[in-house]
Amino acid sequence: MENKRKQIPPPLSPVWSIWVPLGIVLAALLGMMILTVLGGANHNPQVAQWSAISVIFLILPMLAGGLVLLALLLAIVYGLHLLQHHLPGWMQTAQAFTEIASIKVKGVADSIVKPFLDISSHLTKVKYSAEKIKKDTQQNKKQSQ
Repeated sequence: MENKRKQIPPPLSPVWSIWVPLGIVLAALLGMMILTVLGGANHNPQVAQWSAISVIFLILPMLAGGLVLLALLLAIVYGLHLLQHHLPGWMQTAQAFTEIASIKVKGVADSIVKPFLDISSHLTKVKYSAEKIKKDTQQNKKQSQ
């Protein structure tokens, strides 16, 4: 018996498998766009009717999505309201401790930065004084000449 194997066709080149179909689709889309513009430019009543219908179909999904987001936002706000009123007292204590810790961390950070800001301030004062002295000496030289 002869071993009959199924022959596998050679693969197509990327030009024929990717670029040609892509070019055909893009040409078709471009043609439809051109036809749409030409139809709208001729003030065809059928084109105006279909454009109004297409605008409705474009707006409806966005409207539905907006309503879903609004409902989700309202549910979150209501849930947080309920959560705030039904939290046990120890949660309020924990919140107070975290606020105290936040204030202390800010104080420590400010105390770390303060020397650097003081040095910068003093350097700025020294530069200003040096510039003023230089300017005054130049004026004195001009007056003495």
